[in-house]
Amino acid sequence: MTLSPTLNVFYGRNGAGKTSVLEAVHFLSQARSFKARNPRQLISHDADGFIVTGEVNRAGSIVRVGVARKKGATEARINAKKVARPSALAECLPVQLIHPGSFSLLVGPRSEKRAYLDWGAFYREPGFRDQWSVFQKALKQRNSAIRSKMASDLICCWDRQLAKAGETISLFRQQYIDKVVEEVPALMAMFASDTRLSVHYAQGWPSGKPLADHLRDTLQADIARGFTAAGPQRGGFDVRFNGHPIGEVGSRGQVKLATIVFKLAQLRVFLDSVQGEGQCLLLLDDLDSELDSGSLARFLEVVSSLGVQTLLTTLNPDRIQGSVSGDLALFHVEHGVVKQVL
Repeated sequence: MTLSPTLNVFYGRNGAGKTSVLEAVHFLSQARSFKARNPRQLISHDADGFIVTGEVNRAGSIVRVGVARKKGATEARINAKKVARPSALAECLPVQLIHPGSFSLLVGPRSEKRAYLDWGAFYREPGFRDQWSVFQKALKQRNSAIRSKMASDLICCWDRQLAKAGETISLFRQQYIDKVVEEVPALMAMFASDTRLSVHYAQGWPSGKPLADHLRDTLQADIARGFTAAGPQRGGFDVRFNGHPIGEVGSRGQVKLATIVFKLAQLRVFLDSVQGEGQCLLLLDDLDSELDSGSLARFLEVVSSLGVQTLLTTLNPDRIQGSVSGDLALFHVEHGVVKQVL
């Protein structure tokens, strides 16, 4: 497929393969699906694997990216060279996704909020990836020592490394969510002028207390429960709607709009941080079934103003065409075959 640099609309019946197009792009960026937990579910029943390839235009230079899944293993290449970590794909092809499952972001488990924070910090803070790797290694070793019932001093030998990396990760997350929050009021006013959203960041251990001190003070409790309870692996953020927890007082429609606002704010912060040196691909799966016509038109207006390349799936292309003022590329999908409509 040759895609438009602006809006690309994929339409067809349910089961035609529209979402598979988005999953292919997402796999090219993340080496994982946003729907299927097991990559095997993405492989045709009569096939041994799959390959996704693409050409990414980065500041005028073409970068060739490919990901193959065969015999239970995933192999990725950038310009024909193997890459060891999926993060290399993410650096090359940043992708932002909104699909029906995204609307649990603000009311679902903290793991989803951590993923939101880490996506932003990954692109905004050059040192985030290395600090996250150090933290994960230290956390794994400390938990292993706890489960093996090692002596306290052997468990605590990981505390310094874990605490240093953990506090750095938390600082990156805090700085990132602060930037996101700056964008929220103006965006929210476009959808609901009488709605105020506020955010409380939670680092994963008591505020004002060094993580190393808290790990020392809660060591016996960690030993009793069998794992390390405090740290950025327990962090996240909470959103309040007109002063109250959004999950308690917000309607389904209000939660959807708030989620859209946070996703748009994330895009704005990303574009500000790269300062023209890169772009982000926006994937929208069945979004028009989640938003009313007015909200959909305003959302697409903001997306258009950001200038991000967008891939959107829909059952009703006329509704999308009626909600945008600029040009778009239209693709019909049937039985997994994609054809551009000229």
